[in-house]
Amino acid sequence: MKWTRAFLVFFVAAMIWSVSSFARDSFTFVQLCDPQLGKMGYEHDKTMLRLAVRYINHIEPAFVLFCGDLIDTAKSEQAYLDFNDIVAGLEMPAHFAIGNNDEAALFATYIGVDYHSFTYRGYTFIVVNTMLWVNPVPGATETMDAWLLATLEAALLQDSPVFVAGHHPFYSKSRDESDGSPSIAQSKTEDVLALFVQYGVVAYLSGHLHINLISSYGDLQLVTGGATCYTTGDQPGFRLWHVEGTRPFAHEFLHVADVYNGRDSDHDGLMDAVEDANFNGLKDATETDPYNPDTDGDGMTDGQEVTFGLDPLTPDIGVSIPTLSRTGYTALLALMLIVFASRFAFHFPPEAALRTHAQDV
Repeated sequence: MKWTRAFLVFFVAAMIWSVSSFARDSFTFVQLCDPQLGKMGYEHDKTMLRLAVRYINHIEPAFVLFCGDLIDTAKSEQAYLDFNDIVAGLEMPAHFAIGNNDEAALFATYIGVDYHSFTYRGYTFIVVNTMLWVNPVPGATETMDAWLLATLEAALLQDSPVFVAGHHPFYSKSRDESDGSPSIAQSKTEDVLALFVQYGVVAYLSGHLHINLISSYGDLQLVTGGATCYTTGDQPGFRLWHVEGTRPFAHEFLHVADVYNGRDSDHDGLMDAVEDANFNGLKDATETDPYNPDTDGDGMTDGQEVTFGLDPLTPDIGVSIPTLSRTGYTALLALMLIVFASRFAFHFPPEAALRTHAQDV
């Protein structure tokens, strides 16, 4: 009887472990901070975000967490429309925190709620509005805090590890230093961090500073990410998290400028960096499309047309042959010779067969 009970306990424990392990299969996600359209020049910032979207699609994370400041000085409906137009290019879900430079009403209209949570493969992700901690609003701050506590309690009951994301970091430089910008009060910082530790929060992700700042609070990872518009002491970029095994989890900062490195997305024989020659993430009139192997739709790939001296932007159906370059004519002649040789070999019997035929005669 004792052995039977022991076996049942072991069996149930094994089942729970196997289900938990399956639910928490490894995955990656992106922490993208401060695209801040208008900060370093409106067109520049749109280009950086557009290239970041292309890069993110290549590495295929599960989702993207935007840590606030989507827009900077261009606080207009058009700015949010432009932002949404670019982000619509993501091939995976995106979640957004509000930042101090985001206009609350426009954010609510074009982005969504200012705090929320979601789950993925056994993990809980909580997105908070840190503006309610930087500049407390009677009633609103208490409501979010109550919601945060309830969400943490629910995650604990479900044995679901938690990531929290917001715009403001708890420390600008270190626990004793500040960069002078609006920040979360020290007393609030200690209260929230104690709450995170109590409920076993894995990491707190933030932006705002435009720097890469990695620290910890006990076992809690505190990761402030560099921005896509500019990153002090580094290049514009975003952070890729690897959720695998046990905490602390690995992460790396990827540079937007590396989006095309060694990549031929449409496999047409032309590298992406050649096709998007001005590096703006758009298909301009004088460029081939790095995501379409046959830009002009004439049945030949862009790489083939370049090789034969044709124009990959103009359909070449018996039109551009006279404009072949010397290299193109040479390649075409070589191809014709190969075809001729193959036909010659097919129509004439081998030499041994000819000799046999002559002897029979």
